Amino acid sequence: MTTVLIQLVLLSTRAVVSGVVWGQFGPLLSVETSNGTPPVGVALTTITIVRMRIDPATRAYVARRRAEGRTTKEIMRSLKRYITRQLFRTLAAAHPVPAT
Repeated sequence: MTTVLIQLVLLSTRAVVSGVVWGQFGPLLSVETSNGTPPVGVALTTITIVRMRIDPATRAYVARRRAEGRTTKEIMRSLKRYITRQLFRTLAAAHPVPAT
């Protein structure tokens, strides 16, 4: 799990444009796996599934949403947005934008 999170953070800190991670001098690597799925999306899905199974607060959230009649797909979409916002705030705090 830690490796997946590290990969997600590393890929999130680079500019991703049209399926390619761009470095200072051009494209560094493709951000698609052999089946065409971006690894950031795969990592986010893995994090979401693990949290739905293990994290007590997330499990309570899932139970509330299921009681409201939400589908698993809708619940996962909401959780992915929440996790993405958490990750963005963490990265923004760790790597502040220098003043110009």
